[in-house]
Amino acid sequence: MVGKFLKQSGGDPVPVMSAIEAARKSGTQDPIPYITEALNSAKSGKSKFVSFEEQDRIRAQRALDFYLS
Repeated sequence: MVGKFLKQSGGDPVPVMSAIEAARKSGTQDPIPYITEALNSAKSGKSKFVSFEEQDRIRAQRALDFYLS
């Protein structure tokens, strides 16, 4: 599957590793469609996935909002 993902990303391993890490962090039970969609979205420029830093910032803000409410 990694070879297929590399081909899909034009041989660039960075988006593949980012998609794999995003799938792992999301806790998805079926990572293959998740990774495929992430790579397709990144390729089309219409990615709904955000960077890991942005995800961390969002989680921190939600935690802060929860504890302050």
